[in-house]
Amino acid sequence: MKIAGVSSLAGIVSAFAASLCCLPPVLALVGGLSGAATGFTWMEPLRPYLITLTVISLGYSFYRVYRTSPQSGCCKNECATPGPSFLHSKTFVWLISGLAAIFIALPHYVEVLGPRHENLDNLNGSEVSVARFEVTGMSCQSCAVHIDLQLEEVMGVLQSASSFEMRQSVVHYDSTQVSLEKLEMVISSTGYKVKSHERLKN
Repeated sequence: MKIAGVSSLAGIVSAFAASLCCLPPVLALVGGLSGAATGFTWMEPLRPYLITLTVISLGYSFYRVYRTSPQSGCCKNECATPGPSFLHSKTFVWLISGLAAIFIALPHYVEVLGPRHENLDNLNGSEVSVARFEVTGMSCQSCAVHIDLQLEEVMGVLQSASSFEMRQSVVHYDSTQVSLEKLEMVISSTGYKVKSHERLKN
């Protein structure tokens, strides 16, 4: 049973490591930690391997805790042994598996942490400028949410819509309050690189 506990811990550690590249939006909600979060983006290529390790480790844990060991040569009372500790129990393996599933699924629900886009219909069109930035270095939608969170903290930014699939950020902003250069600087401060930008609307 002790082996089951070790493999369960290995599973949760690998699941957590697989989610590190998706943590920037979460840490961006905690003051001062968003910059440090970008240091984990290099782990994104390792994510499939870490998930595989998680599945193997937890699968082995389930095998160990549910495996029955037939005993012979003694009666039931003589062969009775104390139950496993919590760390080596079925409950612990299921608990760890649930946490691992939450970590692995992080990129799929992290968008709920993103900024709530305001309705721009009521604004005077002449007051709103629109720019598109081509951004490299994003590894999942979590990265796009990270960029949006940082941009929408800037005075003058009305809305930011970043897309991991399209490798871009489209920003609605008041050009009298913030410049294109400032927006590019903010994106770069998140750890991603602006390859180019264009003004879609003055």
